[in-house]
Amino acid sequence: MIKVTEIYKAVNARLKTKYNYRTYGQEVAEGYDKPSFFVNLIPKIISNESVFYKRFAYTISITYFSDKTGEVKTIDSLKKIDEIQELFGNNLKIKEGVSINLSDYSYDFVGNDADILQISIDTEFYDKIPAVDENDIAGQININNKLKG
Repeated sequence: MIKVTEIYKAVNARLKTKYNYRTYGQEVAEGYDKPSFFVNLIPKIISNESVFYKRFAYTISITYFSDKTGEVKTIDSLKKIDEIQELFGNNLKIKEGVSINLSDYSYDFVGNDADILQISIDTEFYDKIPAVDENDIAGQININNKLKG
């Protein structure tokens, strides 16, 4: 089963393959380095589709804090949009033999001055629900079988 922590770590690892920037989670509010990325996973759907499968949909949010200013900052942020879309492509390897499809990419500029790039990547996948045997197993069975003779 794919765990949300595995997705988070895979996103950070993919960013590290191209950028030598610090990545932070949502818990950091101040004192962060620039340039840097803030990575967050936003759940959209977590539902039992059947007894055997669960459906998951997340938005991967990557917020980029540039160390540039003015028009250079804008150009730098616009380059990051293309670079990150190219870097992530259509799938994200979670672990050996397991990857998830990445579908929709979008971006926005957020913050008080609308100058902080935030890229959103959507993913949706199904995962098996581990089978749980709820039957009690007999500890010991004694059978007395008398033969009639």
